[in-house]
Amino acid sequence: MRKRLLCGLLLGGLCAMHAVADSSAAEIQSRPSPITKTSGFEITITTSDFGQEVYCYTWTVGGSQPEFAWADAISEKYRMTGSGGVYTLSVDNLQEFYGLNDTQLASVTKLGFIARTKSGSQTDDCFVEVIDRLYSGGDGSAASPYLISGMDDLKTLASTPEHMSKCFRLDADIENAGDFAGIGSMETPFTGEFDGACHTISGLNVHRRDAAIGSATGFFNAVGGEAHIHSLGVKNATVTGVTYCGVLAGHVASGTIERCYTSGSVTGTSICIGGLAGMNGGHIADCYSTADVTSEGDYAAGGLAGKNTGLVERTYASGDVTAHNYVGAVIGANYGTVLHSVAMNLNITSTAGSLYAGRFGGNNNGENTVSHAAARAGEGNQTDTNLSWDEMRHSQAEWSDLAHHAISANQALGDKATYASGLGWDFSGTWEWVGNDTYRPEASKTEQRYPVLASIDGQEAPASQQFYDMTGIEVAGADAAGGISVWPTSVDNTLTVTAPAPIASLRLTAVNGAVAAVPRACGANEQTIDLSSAASGVYLLGVTLADGTSASFKIVKK
Repeated sequence: MRKRLLCGLLLGGLCAMHAVADSSAAEIQSRPSPITKTSGFEITITTSDFGQEVYCYTWTVGGSQPEFAWADAISEKYRMTGSGGVYTLSVDNLQEFYGLNDTQLASVTKLGFIARTKSGSQTDDCFVEVIDRLYSGGDGSAASPYLISGMDDLKTLASTPEHMSKCFRLDADIENAGDFAGIGSMETPFTGEFDGACHTISGLNVHRRDAAIGSATGFFNAVGGEAHIHSLGVKNATVTGVTYCGVLAGHVASGTIERCYTSGSVTGTSICIGGLAGMNGGHIADCYSTADVTSEGDYAAGGLAGKNTGLVERTYASGDVTAHNYVGAVIGANYGTVLHSVAMNLNITSTAGSLYAGRFGGNNNGENTVSHAAARAGEGNQTDTNLSWDEMRHSQAEWSDLAHHAISANQALGDKATYASGLGWDFSGTWEWVGNDTYRPEASKTEQRYPVLASIDGQEAPASQQFYDMTGIEVAGADAAGGISVWPTSVDNTLTVTAPAPIASLRLTAVNGAVAAVPRACGANEQTIDLSSAASGVYLLGVTLADGTSASFKIVKK
């Protein structure tokens, strides 16, 4: 213990030492932890009840540090807040608070603290570690955002609630991200800026199946205030929770999300599950999701957002969506505005008898600001500016009249002009077109044609790129894109696929869109597929080669 003695000068220059009462045991916590040299901090000491007038004697450790007089702590500068044995000291700037020059600051390794009273009560010495920086750089300001260069930085952010209002910039792609707790919470949402800087986070796993009803789950669990999240990809993620689940964000109360994409899967056991956001009450613009979405036990699931009460514009979704009710290719339950967006999903699955399952949005009532039915009926000035692929599969025999299906489109979704001229998407810097600008039926299986976000890493073809092929399914045995062949047309047990390039992936679906099998591709130019256990019926076999060539074939299983 650093012993504190009260001294007074007597005649002859002698120092009279006054006895100090025994010290009280104490525990200390700091925010952030550890403390960084370039920012402020807050420490809380828990000890005996010292009353309400408590001060903090504090000093720096490391190198040649200045000493502070014991009596100097009895001043407003060192006055602690709190009572009942819990006392807090807040410091805006470490260097200024301790009066350190740059050399002294560089040598600091710890800070020491003692809570004390005027009457002589005091705690044991308490120490907190001091480091140069908490992240990979920056100070969290708009001018110098904290730099995120790996999972350690992200996990620091997720575990530091007091940084939810700070500014961050992703400094590199993060691969194989693994398990992650998510940033923010419903109680303390992220309200700052997160600039993805056109980088991608891959392989993220956010699992919160034991979370409470009303909780939120995603890369950002909860977002609010004037948050701004932009220029970011979250790829091949697996997100699992209860309510308000989305790959990028679980619950968006307010703020702006723009130029972001997500892929992978998101599953919730209750309401509001979406490929990008579970619940959106903010502004989502120029984003897309190819993630598969599943709501296991309740309603409001959408390829982009489970529920929307805000503004969504210039977006698309392409993942499979499965839920009980209020199921939409883009928005599950819409009570806000959705503009200039596209549904290009392959499969929508809803509970038998569901009245709210749509090719674009789950509901089509008056609270859906942009509604195709309202536009047809001439109600007000509402005009639907959204498109949906008109061959999207639905698990029910018919689509519901109570849902929102948007304006039907098919081959037009393979034309750049549909997005640029028809929907007003910016292809001069925000979006980028992949493949030939115009749909050509004779080449539909050899060309990839779709929009992606300009300059952001790691993007792939939409999960339902097959929709371009579905307008002309090949008969098994005929040569297709680049010479791919599948035989026999009518199969008993074994199917053979040959191709001019290595086979990268295979996918067998029933005609209602349900996935029947995903055979493991061998990476060779020829492969056999065992269908002996498949039920009799008609299937579609999707074949994708290593060079990107893809084709679909109709298979009849005897």
